Amino acid sequence: MAYAVAMALCAGVVFGDLYYHDWAFDDEDYVDNAQVAQKDFSYVLSPDKAWAARPVVHLYFWAVYQIFGDEPGYYH
Repeated sequence: MAYAVAMALCAGVVFGDLYYHDWAFDDEDYVDNAQVAQKDFSYVLSPDKAWAARPVVHLYFWAVYQIFGDEPGYYH
């Protein structure tokens, strides 16, 4: 139990400020794809988009965009 608490504290210290970070190099492509997929869900699995070979990531970005929009903190 003490190990789990120590790991949680370490993770909080190391990753706690990720909420305030901006988009990384490929994140904007995923968010752009998520915006299009809001109107047409089939676009999530379409081969005609950036980074098309990663459908699980596109599903994640689609779902998070549904809830939080394009606020970068929630994606980290």
